[in-house]
Parts: sequence; C-alpha cells; structure tokens
Amino acid sequence: MIHLDANVVLRYLLDDDAVLFQRAVSVIDGPDDLFIANEVLAEIVYVLQKVYGVERRVVSSRLSSLLARKTVHVPRKKTALEALGLYAARNVDIVDALLVAKHRVEGARVFSFDDRVNRLLNER
Repeated sequence: MIHLDANVVLRYLLDDDAVLFQRAVSVIDGPDDLFIANEVLAEIVYVLQKVYGVERRVVSSRLSSLLARKTVHVPRKKTALEALGLYAARNVDIVDALLVAKHRVEGARVFSFDDRVNRLLNER
C-alpha cells in the first residue's frame, strides 16, 4: 500500500504542473492500493479551499469521487465521506466535519464548546 502525501493528490486534482500531474496519475490511477490519512485529507481540503479558492462543493465532489475508488483507503471511509458531505453542505471546516461525522457514523461521543459543532451533533 502506498501512503499518499497531500501534494501528490493536489497535483492530481489541480493538474497545474504537467510533469508532476503525470507522476501523480501514474500512482493514483495505477494498480496499487493507496492510503490517505485523515490529516492528509484535511490538508488537501484546506489547500484547495484557502490557497486555490476551489468551492466547497467542488472540493467535496472531487475528493468523494477519489475516496470512492476501491484502491483508495482512508480511516473509516464511510465517516470520511460523511464529513466531506457535511463540509460542503453546512459551511463547517473539515476538522469539525470529521468530528461530527465520527459521531453520526460511528456513534462517537463528542464534547465541544463550539456552538456550530454542537448544533450539528444534535441534528438527526
């Protein structure tokens, strides 16, 4: 299994450097299983939104499509996909979205002083 760095995924999604894009394609579209840590996922989301100005829904859609691949693994994939949906729909940052998704999908007990997080925790 190959653990991917945020920059590899960013070059793949942005196609902003022809050489690095092709190298990223050879790995991401290749036969090997790939792993994206939650920390890396959060960094990718942050850079796409804050540095490149990519809209939340586009970030969510592109990353959800990537994570849906059978060869791409993340810790608790269902939770990560739920978090990306929350991130796009509810204007919450990705770290808070991951926390709320852990509650919704895994039944994790969450304690927060953040009112927005607490409102999301109490929905459903």
